[in-house]
This record gives sequence, C-alpha cells and structure tokens, in this order.
Amino acid sequence: MRLKKTLSKLLIAACAFGTISTAPMLSIHAQAADAAAEPVVHGLKGEYYTNTGSPQFNFGTLKSTVLDPNLDFGNLEPAFGILTGQQDNVNVRWSGFIEPQYSENYTFSMIGDNGFRLWIDNKLVIDHWVNDWDKEQVGAAIPLIAGQKYAIKVEYFENTGGSNLHMRWSSPSVPKTPVPTEAFTPPSGFSYGGKVSKDGATAEVKLDQAAAQLPEGFANHLNVKVMGTDWPIASAALKTGDNTTMVLTFQYPVYSKDVWLVKASYDGQGGLKAQGGAVIPAFEKMLQNDSTYQITTLWASQVDKDHVLPEYPRPQLVRNKWQNLNGEWEFQSAKAGEALPSGKTLKEKIVVPFAAESVLSGIKRVENLMWYKRSFAVPSDWSGQRVMLNFGAVDYLATVYVNGVQVGTHKGGYTSFSFDITDQLQAGNNELIVHVLDNTDMGEDQAVGKQTVKKLGGIWYTSVSGIWQTVWMEPVAPAHIEKLDMTPDIQNKVLKVTVPAGPASNLTVEAVALKDGQEAGRISGPAGTELQLPVANPRLWTPDDPFLYDLQVRLKNGNQVVDQVNSYFGMREIKLGKVDGVTRPLLNGKFVFQMGPLDQGFYPDGIYTAPTEEALKFDIQTVKRIGMNTIRKHIKVEPARWYYWADKLGVLVWQDMPSLEDRQGNHGADITQAAKTQWLKEYKEMVDQLRSAPSIIEWTVFNEGWGEFDWGGQQTKDAVNYVKSLDSTRLINNASGWADSGTGDLVDMHAYPAPNSPKPTDTRAAVLGEYGGLGLHTPGHEWSPLVFSYQEMKSKKEITDKYIDYINQLKSLKTNSGLSAAIYTQITDVEYEINGLLSYDRKVEKLDFDRIAKAHRELIGTITAGDLTSSIQEAEQFYRKLIAGDKPGQYSQDDLNHYKGVIESAKQVLLDSHATASEYQQSLLNLTTGKEKVFAAVRDPLPKGSTVDGFDSATLHSSWNIYRPNNANWSLSTNPGKLTIQTLSGDSFGNSNSIKNVFLQNAPSGDFVITTKVNAEVRKNYQQAGLFVWQDEDNYVKLGHVWDTDGATGKSLESAFEKNAAYTKAGHMAVHPGFDTSYLQIRKVGNVYTTYYWDGAGWTQAADPVTVQLTNLKVGFYAFSATDGTSIPAQFDYFSVGPIRNDPTSSLTGPATIASGQSFDSTLRLDSVTQSVYAQDLTALYDANQLEFVSADSLQEGVILIDKKVEPGIVRLITVNVSGSSINGDLIKLHWKAKVAGEDTTSRITLSKLILANGVGNETEIDGTVQSIRILANVDKAALNALIAQAQSKHDAATEGSSIGQYPAGSKAALQAAIGRASIVANNANASKAQVEQAVTDLNQALQTFNQSVVTATPGDTNGDGKFSIGDLAIVAAAYGKTSADADWEKYKLADLNNDGRVDLVDLATLARQILQ
Repeated sequence: MRLKKTLSKLLIAACAFGTISTAPMLSIHAQAADAAAEPVVHGLKGEYYTNTGSPQFNFGTLKSTVLDPNLDFGNLEPAFGILTGQQDNVNVRWSGFIEPQYSENYTFSMIGDNGFRLWIDNKLVIDHWVNDWDKEQVGAAIPLIAGQKYAIKVEYFENTGGSNLHMRWSSPSVPKTPVPTEAFTPPSGFSYGGKVSKDGATAEVKLDQAAAQLPEGFANHLNVKVMGTDWPIASAALKTGDNTTMVLTFQYPVYSKDVWLVKASYDGQGGLKAQGGAVIPAFEKMLQNDSTYQITTLWASQVDKDHVLPEYPRPQLVRNKWQNLNGEWEFQSAKAGEALPSGKTLKEKIVVPFAAESVLSGIKRVENLMWYKRSFAVPSDWSGQRVMLNFGAVDYLATVYVNGVQVGTHKGGYTSFSFDITDQLQAGNNELIVHVLDNTDMGEDQAVGKQTVKKLGGIWYTSVSGIWQTVWMEPVAPAHIEKLDMTPDIQNKVLKVTVPAGPASNLTVEAVALKDGQEAGRISGPAGTELQLPVANPRLWTPDDPFLYDLQVRLKNGNQVVDQVNSYFGMREIKLGKVDGVTRPLLNGKFVFQMGPLDQGFYPDGIYTAPTEEALKFDIQTVKRIGMNTIRKHIKVEPARWYYWADKLGVLVWQDMPSLEDRQGNHGADITQAAKTQWLKEYKEMVDQLRSAPSIIEWTVFNEGWGEFDWGGQQTKDAVNYVKSLDSTRLINNASGWADSGTGDLVDMHAYPAPNSPKPTDTRAAVLGEYGGLGLHTPGHEWSPLVFSYQEMKSKKEITDKYIDYINQLKSLKTNSGLSAAIYTQITDVEYEINGLLSYDRKVEKLDFDRIAKAHRELIGTITAGDLTSSIQEAEQFYRKLIAGDKPGQYSQDDLNHYKGVIESAKQVLLDSHATASEYQQSLLNLTTGKEKVFAAVRDPLPKGSTVDGFDSATLHSSWNIYRPNNANWSLSTNPGKLTIQTLSGDSFGNSNSIKNVFLQNAPSGDFVITTKVNAEVRKNYQQAGLFVWQDEDNYVKLGHVWDTDGATGKSLESAFEKNAAYTKAGHMAVHPGFDTSYLQIRKVGNVYTTYYWDGAGWTQAADPVTVQLTNLKVGFYAFSATDGTSIPAQFDYFSVGPIRNDPTSSLTGPATIASGQSFDSTLRLDSVTQSVYAQDLTALYDANQLEFVSADSLQEGVILIDKKVEPGIVRLITVNVSGSSINGDLIKLHWKAKVAGEDTTSRITLSKLILANGVGNETEIDGTVQSIRILANVDKAALNALIAQAQSKHDAATEGSSIGQYPAGSKAALQAAIGRASIVANNANASKAQVEQAVTDLNQALQTFNQSVVTATPGDTNGDGKFSIGDLAIVAAAYGKTSADADWEKYKLADLNNDGRVDLVDLATLARQILQ
C-alpha cells in the first residue's frame, strides 16, 4: 500500500484550541517539587509556530499554545492542521519540567521527521537540527535525582511530508520507553477546564460559577471537538451536588489513543444563567483526556485466560495427545546481559499468546527485550516418549530455557519452531523461561511487515513483540513424523507425499486417503521418500467446492506403528495458460478471475492474534459471504489454523512474505547481506511450513519495493528464482506494485483509488495487486481519530456506489485489457486506515454487502439464481415504463418485443433447475445489453416546436460556429448522420481555459430548451461530452455526460455553471442511467437553468436548478479528453433548440403489483390543460387475457360519463364537462380485475387516444400514456413453510461440538442464516412463484449440507476418542449378535463395521486388526 499525505478533514482554524501567546520563552531552572493545593497537571507547554523553511527552519509566527501530554507523537499532521492551519513548515517548542522516579544516570534518545533538539536542565543533550527523518539520536547519559524537577525544552521542525516525534529515556531501573505523561509538568498557569472520564463515555466541564438548571435543548449549544472532529453529545446535565460542573454524555466514547486535544465550547446562546440570575457568556474549555477506551472485537470478552485458544494448533499434522501451554505466564522487561531469572518470580503477568503491545496480553506496551516464565508438568502417560515443545511464532529472537538449561534459539517472527526438551525435564513441576529480543524497526534489519515503533500512523501499525501464537507440547516416539509435504497432481490423479522421520532407518510410511469417511487410496513406502498416493476420480478443490480429503499417516517399524498423525489435503492445480491468446492463471485447467481483499490480519485487541477461533475465521467467512474468492494475505504469516479455514471454506490465497523495513529512497543499497540471507531463510521456513495448504496458490516475494534487495536488479531476480526453486507448483509474484524485475509468473501493478491493469505478456499474467482504499468513518468503531484513506466517502450508499463502479471497471479490464485478478484494499479497517469493508472491530458492515456480493459474482462468473431473479425484476420494472407508439419518447413494438423476449429468456434459464452459473451470467449480460439497446432506440424525445439539426448533411449548417476549432478532430462523415468529435485535451474550468471544438450557435431570445443525444464511451477521469449555454469560457451553464471517480462514482450527469471563472456544481445531481448513450436537455426560464436527462420513459430533472446571469447567449455542445489525454469519439446524433412549451399531459396511475384475481383501480389525470374543455373522447387498450374491465367513475364535479363501448381489449369512454371548469387533476377512475394467472406476468393499460374539445368545437389530441401492472400468480408456499419448520426444528435440536452426533462450529449459524433468507421469501406477499421455488431449493441445499456435516465416527472408533483401542472393541462386543431387524438397531449399528446389517465376528476381527496397527 502506498502512503501519501491524505488525511481526514482535520484542518480547522489555527486557533481552534487554547490561547494564542506571543510571550518570549522564559529560562526555566530546576526547582524542588512542591505540594500543590490544586491537582497536579501533567504534560508540557506546546507552542506551535510556522517556520521560515529551508535551510534554517527558524521559528516564525506563533499560532497556538496548548498543553500536550508527552513527546510520543506517531502523527503530528492533524495537530499541525488544527493548531497552525498548515501541515508543512511547522515548528514546535515544548517546555516544562521532567521528574525522574529513580536517582540514576538517564539516557535520552529521540527520533522524528524532521529535525529536533533537546535541553535538560538548560543543557543541550541532543542537537539534530537536520532535514532528514527517522534517524534516532542518542544523548550522553546524565545523572538525575528522584523527585527533583528539571527544566526541559524540546524544539522541533517539520519540513514537508509526514511528521512524527518520539522521545524515550532509559536508566538501570527503566527500560528504554517513551517518557510517560506523569513525568512531565508544565510551567505554572496551565490547567484544564475539565476532563474526559476513563471510560470515555462522559466528560466533566468546570464552570467559572455555579449554574442554575440547564435550559431545555441546552446541549444543542454545546460543542466538543476531539482532535478537531465534532464529537456528538447525547445529553448534558449538572453534576449531582455540584452546580459548578457540567456532565456531558457522548453518543459514543472518546478514544484514548492519539487524543490529546479535546475542547468543549458553549456558544452563549443557550440561555445558561448563574444561580444569581446573571447570564453565563460563551466559553471554551480544554479538557484533560483520561479516557482509556479502546475498541475491541466481538470476541474479546470471550477470552478466558485459563482456556486461551484451546484448539489444536496444527491441523495438517494432528496428534491425539498434546498439552496447551497458552494462558497466564509471568512476565518482566529484560535488560541486556542480565542473568537468567531462574527460580525467581517475575514482576508482571501476561496472557500468552497475545503480544506484549496488545490489550489482551495485559501488558499493553512496546517491549524490545523481555522475559516470559511459567511452570508445567508432563502428563504421566507420556512416560517413555520424547517431549516436543512447540511455538507457533515468537517475534523476533527467542531463546528458550527449561529448568535453567538453554534448549534452543529461533530467529524470525513469523514461523513455528520446536525443541526436544526431554533431556532437560524433571519429575513434577518444570520451569520454562523464554527470552525475547524484538527491535522491530529500531535496530538491525528484520522482517517486520507493517509493524513499526518509530513511524506509527497512516499505513504503519503497532508492533508485535514476543509470543503471539500458541505454545504447546506433545509426546512423540524417538523416530516420529516430523512433517508432511503434500503436493496434489491432478493430471496423474495422485497425491505426492513425503514424510520425513529424522535419521531413523528402515521405517516405512503408510498413508490412507479418506473421502467422506471411506477409503479413497492407500500407499506404503520408505520414510523420507516421495510417495504417490493414488486418488481415483479426484474431486477437485475449488472456491466453489472446497472439498478436502482426510489423510491418515502411520510411521511403522515392520508391523508396529511407532507414530501416527491425521491430516487433510485438497486436489487442485494452479498454473499459467493461454485463454483466447491471453496469458491467464488456470485453476484446475480453467481460468477463474481472482477477486478478493487485502487482508492484513490485525485486531484492535489482539493485534496479530485473533482473540478466538471464531474471530480467526470471521474475515474469511465474510469474504465468502460477499461473493469473493481470493484473499491476499498481506505482509503477515498467519497461524496454521487460519490456512485450515481458508482450505475448508474455499478461498484462493496469495501469501506475502513480511518485508524488511520500507526505505524505498535507498533502493535496497543499505540492506546488509546478513539481513538478506536471514530474510531468505525465513522465507524458506514459511514455504516449508505452508506448502501443503491447497488454498495457497501464489507466493509474493516483494511488495512496493519494501526491503527489495536492489529494486528489480539481479539480486531481486535471484531472490525470485530462489523462491521458485522452493516451490515450483505455485505462481510467483516477483514484486507487487512496482520495482518489477521481469521475473516470476505475474506482472502486478497497484492503482489508487480507481482500478487499472498492467499488460499481460507471453509468459506472465496481469494482476492488480492493490486498488481502492475507499474510506468511510464509523464513529465509535475507530482506533484513532487520526485516520487515513485514499479517498473518503460520505455515506454507506456513496461508498457502495463507487465500489460497484470500480467492479464494473474491472469487468472491462478483465475483458479488454487481459486483467486476471484484482485485490481491493481492504477487508477491515486497520488502526489508522479506515478503508475497510468492515470496521476494525468487525462490528459495522461499511458497504451494502448484498449489493457488492452480486457485483463480485458478476465479475467472477458465479452468478446465482437470486442474482438473476433481482436482475429480471429490475428489467421488468424498466420495461413497464416504456410506451409503444410512433410519437417522440415512444418505442417501436418490435423493439419492445425484443426486450420482452430477452426478459422471458432469462426467466426460462431461471426456471431450469440444471442451469449453470455461466448460463446465469450470460442471461444477466443479455438483460444488460438488451436494456441499453432499447434505451438507445427510443423515438427521439424532442420537445414540440424545436428546430433540429440531425447532422444528415455532408457539410455543417451555417448557423454553427466552432470555438477554438481543430478541424482534424471532428467529422460529419466518420459516422454519417452524426457529428463526431474526436476529443482533445483541454478544459473550461476556472482559469484553465483550453477547451477545443465547442460547437455554438446563437440562442433564441427569451426562454428556450436545448436537447441532444450523444454516445461517448467515457471511462477515464473527466472524459465527457454534453451541452453548453454559453456566454464565454468563464460564464456558462453545462450538462455533461462525464466520467468522474473523484466527485462521483464513474459515469456522472454533471450539472454546473461558471460565473466569472468560479466553477460551481449544482446540488443533488441525479444518478447516471449507466449507459454510453445519454439524452441531455437544458431548459432556460428567465435566469434559471434546469437540467434534465431521459430515463427511458420521460425527462427527469438532473440536478437542482441554478440561477445565473448570462448575456449574449449561445447554445451548443462540446466534448473533451480525460485528464491523462486519452481521446475518445463522441457522437452527437442531433441537436435541437426550441421554445419552452407547457403542453397538456396525461397520466395513468395505480398499483405496480397486484395478486392474481385481485381488483384494482387506475386513475386518469390531466395536467397543463389551459383551455375550457366541454367534451372528452378517450380510448384505452388492454390485454383481455390478463385483465377484465369492470367500470369507470368520474372524479370531478361536473364531469359526466355519457357513454362507453367495451370490447375485449378495448374500452372507449365519452364524457362531458357541463360546467366548463378546469379539468386538470384526477379526472376518471377506471376499475379493473386481474384474471387468474398461472405464472407471474406483466400487463399494460395504454391510453391510446385522448381528444379534448372546447366550447366552439375545436378538438385537441393529447399524448397518451401507459400504466404497467405486475400480476403475481397465486403462489403456494405450503412446501416452503413446512421446510422452514423442519429446518428450524433440526437447528434447535442440534449441538455444536467435536463429538459424534454434534455439528461443526458455525454450522448452526449458517443454517439459521439460510432459514432467515427463506423466511423473508415466505413472508413476502409479493414473492413470485420462481422466488418461492428457488427458496425451497436453496434451503434444501443448506439443510442437506448441515445434515452431512454431522460429526461421525471413523469406522471402528466407536467411542469417538479419535483412536482405536480396546474401549472400541468392548462396545462392539457388547453389540455382538445385534441385527438391523432389531428395534434398537440405531443404538448398535455403529458397531457394524462392514455395514452388512449385523454385528458379528467379522466386525470384531476387523477392529482387532485396526488396534494392532
């Protein structure tokens, strides 16, 4: 991911906080600590200035003076914006006192972006007034006395770009750590006007005098700003028993992290009075933020320190006996070189395996050197076996001791390791100590990924130190199965499996594959060699069918089993191939577009470690739920159980290697050879440990140049080739983003925010490794107010619309540019980034998940029946608006019939129970193209009385003038009957006046309307074509068919005007219909201009009207290129100009949907009839097979229905208006009844003729209208309701667990979700027959899946303990003689091992053999 200087809107007035002061800085000397009568205030006086810029960066103008809590700022940009009004060229001076806790020598260090200097006791300790960044400076040790206050002053400058500053101290008793707030006190005169509570939910504001009761609505006159952001107040009240304190309750808690500027203000207009009656004026109060509130996930409260992550941690190498060592350990900060604390009690407690920095660990601070300690006892039934101590992951350098003896070390923070501790064990309790060193990005290079200590903020996150994955031990034989290396070979229908077993010789391996509990293949051979396990007719693993085979592996010495493990595997293949001449990744020989999110695996409570198993799999389940099929596991290696869920749930995983620190400016020149060697060693460990996971299809070597050895040079190529040598069965991505070396299987680009595509080559597929990053605030669910995104959206609808527009762009890139995969940034918010599909705490779905799921399925090609159903419904709604006829705005019957045929064909596919996803996909495409085709075929909807230029001549009409002409770029012959502009670069925006080929003619006097039809395939930002009402380049009104991904979501109807070069968009711009063809119109009435667009059935207002004074008017049209210069043809079919007319109109209204056999009414309404009407003659057409005409009634006094003529399909009414009064408004009500229909259908009532006559006999014909009605067939829901009841009963009776007869975790929730979806259909009175049938199908499938997921015993494991023993044999013996004819057979049939309907000697013998194996 790229970081640019894009932040939340935090720039406000420079003096928003505190008091401006220009007093000179006083010299402050050491002073004794005094006992203050007032509560002690901690922090430092902070003076914020602009600076003079390079090279001196001298202090300029003082802008604000505030109280800052400490000098540990990960991101100062928001504070700079708030306090100075700018984020570059800022200086700060902090002053006050520092008080040490111990009388020792203290060493101060500082690191920041950019320069700084430090004085302690008026002595310069650090001087680094240098324009660089992130280079730590360490001062000489200085003696300080406990309890003594010493003057401190820090000066700092920020040039451009990011900004941060961190000051740390250390002493013999204090590990290197940020100086805490409690050690600082400001100069006298600084105090807070209140404080935020510890839970962040309330704040107390001190008033200068006691107040009377708070007036009603008083809270509306209060404002609280938290780091410049308005914080909603739920209520305000006086504190009980203290009328000098006001208590504010917030709508959501104030965060603790990164919040040091909190201001409460009162506007003075709320009627607040003192107890004596005096009016209390406006005020501002700075509040001390005592909040410790931090968001957590749903699962944080479920963490039990006595049962932390109890699941077996290695699903592809499972042993029955093991002991989990997670839970509460002793903990203590360490010092370099100190003695092993064997036999000592450490100072603190930590919950393993949560990193020290996490809230769930109980420590919640950065540590770089630490001790862990706990005791353990070895179970007595492990006697005679070796004991392995296993660590999932420890970041970074771990040294392990058992009973005071070092048993091993491991370097690398992301991979697992094990030690044989047998020889160090003793009877009874044993002591386990782990020493960890983790410098993150503060020492020598190491793999850190997104972790940082020195540049926290933006795209860089909290560090992870120490044990962060499960610790466990297990007994093994001296010779045992060390690992399983499994590679599926679908061409030869075998699983290649290698089982290393250490140095032991003459051992054999027996591997048995199981498919749904039945043996599917068996192989035996020497340990340590590749065996080819046959898998006949393999069921291939895919995201849509993630089928996993079970695997039993036994290590044997002759006939004796010395070790055995359980595992699983998937049969799948990934490789490159050509599809229609384009290099594509092929899954099992087929191209599957890979669409998924960037997944960084961070949690607000556990950081790297998911709080529970449910939390671990939640993000994967979300990916599946929203129709994606891929996850890019970004710059992190997950615990083995995460990959198990990816395998089981079915996602394609791109696996990144955590990078070295990002120092792109150096292009790898400063990376040592030792760091490179270590990084490649860790890469090999990652591949070795994950190579058997079927979900992983790709290894990413480098990302955006971070830690890339030589930025695409030979060393990069060598590293890529090395990874390929480790695993040639998967795709290799050499460099995601940039710094491409030309090697590997993929060419990968990053594009923010809108998607793009690299060009595939003959040997490499094109993928989009990152795009998107759209941000949306979720108040109360964010990590910090200092947020970052690539483009911030305002609402759930806006972000969803833009997201789907990006998906539509991906469809085009897939088809036209050869794009094979796309990764959206990202699945959840992460710390400062708010660009997730979910909030960081996983409690808020930030987009409309149903809408984006459908979009994903359309892109990938996994359309469901539900998707097609909704698309058919949308098509029918559009179809019902269209009117057949020969008049403007109507359609030929042939065009309507064709579109109706497309809809009916889609319905037939929907009803076909054997229809495939590809057939659904094609039907959906047909609906889309059919809609666009009929939309473009409307009879030109031109206003009456207009003069039309249809561009049918070979020469341009003399009325036209071309502003800034380029005659080579327009033509009347390229597309005869159209004027085609080949767009050029240029614009007319503000003072940027370079637009070319604007076609203009003189406007008529008075009011007028102009109209055009234009076709332009706008696809890049600001490509556009449209209409102008023009005075000159700095004064105009326009309506454009525009591509805009900055202010809109792709295609946009942009209504705007300029007055004196000030460009202003109209308010409430309508959503673009989405087609390449647009019908545009501008109407002028006086100085008011209103824009319109054709929506398929009528002219619809495109935006709010604008009022602008223009003179010497011209009218016309224009087109110009994208900002990057990309040119497109814009074809104008016609241009018309004419007077504004207010012609009479008619409408028929009534219900849109009715049930078969139901009665309903239609109301005929007339508008804009200006003459006196005395008689009317109207004719309505309808389908007599679908509707029955019942009667008609007049709705206006004086209007009398004289006669009618009714024939099948035709009704003619003659009315008179004896009063001659206005007939505008509702005129006649027609009564109908829908006939019984076996299928859902759409019917129309068409007002084909309406003639009005005035008092002297003059007749006027008004344009007709149409009403469409959806008639729903009588739908029998009995079967659906019965199935819902059956499924609910099954759900309620089921229990989740791992025992026989129970159901896997999460299966009940999945079934309940399916029941919920079916219930929505059952409760929908307008549900169609097809929808009900589909609901039955879907729920049946969900119920079948649930039933099949029940935990069953392995044949012979009758007591369900996962092994074969005499306990199982006893159960079979107890059932001896039972047959299927017995009434209690269900109780005993588990003992029928060969399924022959009886329990006999064969079953006993079979089980005995299994026990002996």
